[in-house]
Amino acid sequence: MVRGTITGAALALCLCVPVALAANPPVAAPAVTSGLSEHAYTLGKGDTLDAILTRAGVSPQDRANAIAAMKGRFDPHKLQIGDRIVVTLGGGKAGPALVALQLQLSKGADVALLARLKGGFEIVDPATAAATGATRSGTDVRMIAGAAGYDISASLKAAGLSLVAVQGVRAALGSVASALPADASLRVLVHDEIDAAGYRTPAPVSVAIAYGGREVNTYLFPMTNAATAYVDGNGCGVVQARLDPPLPEGKLTSPWGWRTNPVLKRAEFHKGIDLSAPAGTPVVATADGVVEFAARRGNYGLIVKVDHGANFATGYSHLKGFAPGIKAGTRVQRGQVIGYVGRTGLATGNHLYYEVYVNGAQVDPLGAAPLVSTCLTGTDLVQFRRFTSPYLLAAHE
Repeated sequence: MVRGTITGAALALCLCVPVALAANPPVAAPAVTSGLSEHAYTLGKGDTLDAILTRAGVSPQDRANAIAAMKGRFDPHKLQIGDRIVVTLGGGKAGPALVALQLQLSKGADVALLARLKGGFEIVDPATAAATGATRSGTDVRMIAGAAGYDISASLKAAGLSLVAVQGVRAALGSVASALPADASLRVLVHDEIDAAGYRTPAPVSVAIAYGGREVNTYLFPMTNAATAYVDGNGCGVVQARLDPPLPEGKLTSPWGWRTNPVLKRAEFHKGIDLSAPAGTPVVATADGVVEFAARRGNYGLIVKVDHGANFATGYSHLKGFAPGIKAGTRVQRGQVIGYVGRTGLATGNHLYYEVYVNGAQVDPLGAAPLVSTCLTGTDLVQFRRFTSPYLLAAHE
């Protein structure tokens, strides 16, 4: 994986390894494939590709079409124990539809399939770079190129991006991702690390979309705090927020989602999580920010809401009391005590009701970390410039 600053050896390779285009450009899936889910399997003894696709819930027709698309290019019977099979499903009208299929082989080049219109599939070569240098340095640079298509999420997924990365790139692209013309093209630059057995660990590092005479670039930049930023050439875009636990020793008693309200005895959607702990247990801010308010608010009881910037906030409710100095306008740091567990407001016992807000709406605190707006500064921006320079050259070779 590409991490932090690129070393001198890796930099030299990035500049000299030719970047190949895929022989068969990806053909995007129908628009009904929004709402993707990913399922990864490791081939075991006695497993077959058809058996694994069946296990993943792929329909008989999709299984047959996908395997038929490999004819003459790859024999599924040659899969070996330990090979990984990544299945991506989308919400088709008649149930889950196969959108993308990736065979990550321990020996040989990976194989990827992408759904076409009318139920067929297109095989996409992962575009291996020249062998010279790959075994010498253990790294490789390659490019996958083709049509952006009807569903940019499906095209990005077939190009090797994880679901989290797809969401990040889409968020960074903003309105561009949902308003692409039919002739828009897609290029994904990938930096691979190759182990002694020849197994590739792909790390997509940039996504370029060209249309109407312009090109929009998004870089997947691994920051020093292990978060990935999805940003343009100026370092502006989105990053996954890093949240610490608000109550490290708390016990989860009610997750996000539908439940029966324990007080009102009626069905309701729980837009946060409940963490139980003894009265007076310290509650800490999960990220740096500024207190938006600290007051009593109806059923919430005593609540602190912290604004973290970039349309991102957290809420801490049913508190017994506030920590000294906590009031509207107070700047707080990650891990700082802001209040104490209680049962004020509508509550049956001592617990913390914790909420995460993105753009004013609650999201699941236990789900993927929210994507928030960012512009890299200081050391991060310097490292970003070093990170992108070899790929800018490689992308235009």
